Amino acid sequence: MTNVHTNNAGTADVIATPPPGQKRKGRGKTRGLSVQKKLKKSVNGKLKVTIPPDRMVAVGPGAKDFVTELSVTVLHNARHDVKNWKGVSDLAKDRIVAHMLDTFQLPDIQHNRDTILQTAKNLYRYRRSRLHDHFKKFATKEVRLQNMPSQVSEAEWKFLVEYFNSDDFKKMSERNKSNKAKQEVNHICGRKSFQAVSFEARDTNTGKEPNFQKFWEMTLVNSNGHWVNDAFAEVNDKVKEEVAEQIQEIEEGTDVDLIANAAFMQIMREKAGYVRGQGLGVKPASRRSRDEIQEQLEAQQKEIEEERRKRETHVNSNGHWVNDAFAEVNDKVKEEVAEQIQEIEEGTDVDLIANAAFMQIMREKAGYVRGQGSGVKPASRRSRDEIQEQLEAQQKEIEEERRKRESLERKLIEVKNQLEEEWRSREVMETSLVREQKLLKEGVMALVSHMQRSMNGLPAAIFNIINNSTGSDEASPTSLVDKN
Repeated sequence: MTNVHTNNAGTADVIATPPPGQKRKGRGKTRGLSVQKKLKKSVNGKLKVTIPPDRMVAVGPGAKDFVTELSVTVLHNARHDVKNWKGVSDLAKDRIVAHMLDTFQLPDIQHNRDTILQTAKNLYRYRRSRLHDHFKKFATKEVRLQNMPSQVSEAEWKFLVEYFNSDDFKKMSERNKSNKAKQEVNHICGRKSFQAVSFEARDTNTGKEPNFQKFWEMTLVNSNGHWVNDAFAEVNDKVKEEVAEQIQEIEEGTDVDLIANAAFMQIMREKAGYVRGQGLGVKPASRRSRDEIQEQLEAQQKEIEEERRKRETHVNSNGHWVNDAFAEVNDKVKEEVAEQIQEIEEGTDVDLIANAAFMQIMREKAGYVRGQGSGVKPASRRSRDEIQEQLEAQQKEIEEERRKRESLERKLIEVKNQLEEEWRSREVMETSLVREQKLLKEGVMALVSHMQRSMNGLPAAIFNIINNSTGSDEASPTSLVDKN
C-alpha cells in the first residue's frame, strides 16, 4: 500500500505504508520530537552542543540531540536517487547546514560547517546501508520493487534497486566487506563515539581528556577487567614500556600525557585521515606536530630545571611578595584587566584579557614570556591577532544575543499595546452601542405613546397591532435591539 506526497522539488513521491491491519515491525522512523520539546523550553530557541576545534565531532550532553536532529534533517533533505553522498545537491547540503546552525548554539564558522556535513555524510551512508539490507531480503527485481521501504519514495527506490544490482556497486560492496573484516579496533562503549567517551572522561577541574593510552584501556577492557583480545593488550603493554623508558630520561614534572600520546601514535601507526584507536574525530599529527610535541617536552624539562635553580616563587608561603616590583606588576595587570572588563560585554573570556595585559606590561624577551618560564613561547603577531579576533567574536556573539532579546521584548511590548488598544476600542464601542440602544428605546416608546393618544383617529385593527407589538418583547424594536 502506498501514499502520495509532494517532495521539495515539487514532484509527486510515493511512500510505502503497511497494509491495513498489519503492524510495522521495528522501532520506527526517528522524528526528533524530543528535540522539538527541548527547543520550546530553551531560552533563545536554540540547544547547546560542543564541537571542539581540534576534532570533527559533536561531544557533550547535547551530542545525542545533535545527531538525532541531523538524522531527521538528512532524511528530509537528502534524496537517495543518486549514487552516493557526493551526488546530493549542494542546495540540499546548504539547507541541512543552515537548519543545524539555526537549531544549535554554534558559531557559523567553516570548521562547524565541515563537521555538520561530515556527520551528515556518515548518517546518510548508514541509512543507505540499511536500505541495502532491505534490498537483500528479496530474491528478484520484481519482488524488491513491490516491497518498497517507507523511508524513500517510489522514484528513489526504483533507482536504488537498479543501482544495488549494478556490477559497479557489487564490486564496491565486496571490497567494503573485505575491509570491514580487517577492522582492528571496535570499542565496547555501545552507540557512543570514541570522542564522546573521551569528552565525558575529562578531568572536571582542568577539562583535560585522558591520553591515548588511558583511552585505549577505557574503550577496550571489559567490565570484568579482561581485554577484548590479546592484540589490544599487547599494544597497551608496548606503549607502557615505551613511556616508562622515556620517563627515566626526563626530569620530574614533565607532562607524561605528551609522551604517552607520542608513543601510542608511533606504535599504532596512523591511517589516512585518523589516528587508530581514537576514532574519526581525531586527525593524525603531522611531522610538524610531532616536532612541536618534542619541543614542548624539551621546553618543560628546561623550565623545571630553571625553577629548581631558582628555588623560589613570586609569593612566599606567608602570602607576601618576594619584592615590591613583582607586587607592582601584579597590581598593574589587575588594573588593566579591570579597565578593559568595563568596556566589554558580560560573558567574555577574562583569561584572554588577563594574558594579553600581562604580556603587554611585562614585555616579551627573545624566546620566552617574562615571568612564565622558558617553556612558554611569546605570542606572535598572528597569535595576538587571533586573541583579538576571539575577543571580538565573543563580543559580537553576546551583542547578537542581546539584540535578539531586545527585539523579542519589543515585539512583546507591541503585542501588549495592541491588545490594550483593541480592548479600549471595544469598551468605547460597547458604551456607544448601549447609549444608542437607550436612545432608540426611548424614541420607540415616545412614538407608541403618541400613537396611543391619537388612537381615536385610527382603525381598531391597526391600534391592536401597535398595542400588541409594544407589549411583546419578541416583536418590539427595543427587545430586538437588546438582543442584538
